[in-house]
Amino acid sequence: MFKVFVKYLKYYTGSKYIFFQSLTERLFFFILFLIFARTYSNEIYGEIITIFTVCNATAFLFNLGLPIYLQRETAINKNNVGRIYLESLIIQFILSLVYIILIFIIINLFYGNINYTLVFLIAASVYILQFAATPNSILYGFMEFKVQFLTLFI
Repeated sequence: MFKVFVKYLKYYTGSKYIFFQSLTERLFFFILFLIFARTYSNEIYGEIITIFTVCNATAFLFNLGLPIYLQRETAINKNNVGRIYLESLIIQFILSLVYIILIFIIINLFYGNINYTLVFLIAASVYILQFAATPNSILYGFMEFKVQFLTLFI
């Protein structure tokens, strides 16, 4: 009974870094959007928020559950994740092209006169952040929460 308790206590203390990572990300984006709000006019800030919203909602559809799948496969097969990781990177790269095209179509349909350079920069950054979740999910599978948090924090 004590061994089981110690095992789960280890998971609990290690998973505090997931909380710290989430808190760091939220704080970063709060400060970023606060800076945007104070720096740009209401019109430009509104465009930035609109583009971020469209990009995040659309990027979620292109996730395909790959990070969760990789975490599960890593936890089960600790030694055989390289092939699956490579295949997921190829899939995500191909989907990134479809994602960028879809973002431009959505923005053009609904918000016609928005700066397309801004759209591309925001869409690319949102997708890259999602793309970065792939190696993070492998670290989750290896139960390496602290490494992931320290990497994000730095």
